[in-house]
Amino acid sequence: YYVGGRSLGSLHVGLSVVATDVGGIPDAVTQEESALLVPPLQAEAMAGGIVRVLRDRDLAARLASAARERAVGDYGIDAVARRIESIYLDGLNASSG
Repeated sequence: YYVGGRSLGSLHVGLSVVATDVGGIPDAVTQEESALLVPPLQAEAMAGGIVRVLRDRDLAARLASAARERAVGDYGIDAVARRIESIYLDGLNASSG
């Protein structure tokens, strides 16, 4: 499992993620599907999420698998390259039109 601010990297390597529901993290994961999100500054909620993942190996495996699929599909090099290419092409089309 992984806790903290480097959640996206954790998704790529197939770790279960327990993270705070702040910043861009909720955009990168889905609660109870690819991660467990807890409110910020609530240590008991974070501890509860960690304990839950440690005790429920099926949940941990499901979270890790879904997270990896999403990370590769949405944030893998091919997906990012396609988005960057699209941005450049849109810019070229706008400037030539």
